[in-house]
Amino acid sequence: LLTARFREELAVHGDRFTAMRIALRESFGPITASAATVAAGLLALLLSDLTNNRALGPVGAIGIVCSVLSALTFLPAALVLLGRRAYWPAKPKPAEDGTGGHGIWSKVAALVDRAPRKVWAITLTVLIACAAFAPTLTSKGVPLDEIFVNDAPSVAAQETLGEHFP
Repeated sequence: LLTARFREELAVHGDRFTAMRIALRESFGPITASAATVAAGLLALLLSDLTNNRALGPVGAIGIVCSVLSALTFLPAALVLLGRRAYWPAKPKPAEDGTGGHGIWSKVAALVDRAPRKVWAITLTVLIACAAFAPTLTSKGVPLDEIFVNDAPSVAAQETLGEHFP
C-alpha cells in the first residue's frame, strides 16, 4: 500500500519528500489497522488446544509487529533515497492533469465515488449469496486413510485398527 501510494503521490507532486509525507499520512492508518487485525487473529491461537498452534500465535504476532515497524520506517527511507529509480524501468512522471493516475484502482475509486450505495448494495448481495452456501460446508477434514497417495503400511494398520476398534 505504501509503495503504491508513494508512486501515485510521486506522479502528482514530483518531490519525493512531499510524496512520502503524504503517502505515509494516508497509508499509516490502514497499514496499522490491518497489522493489528492479523496480530489479534494470530494471538487467538493462544486459545488452541494444540501446543504447537498455541506457541505459534505470539511468535506470529511478534513477526507482524516487526514487519509493520520495518514497513513504516525502513521502507519509506529506502523509497525516499531511491525516488523515481525505485520504479525502474518505468519511472512515474508528474501527472499533467494533477490526478495522479489512470490505472484500474483509479477507475474503481471513481466508480465507488459516483455511486457508493449501488456499489455497497451489489457487494452486500454478492457476499450474502456466497454466505448462503456456508451451512453446506463440512469441516470433517481428510480421513486418515486418504492422506497418503501411495499404499503405506500405516494406512493398512489404521484400517485394521478401525475394523477392531470402531
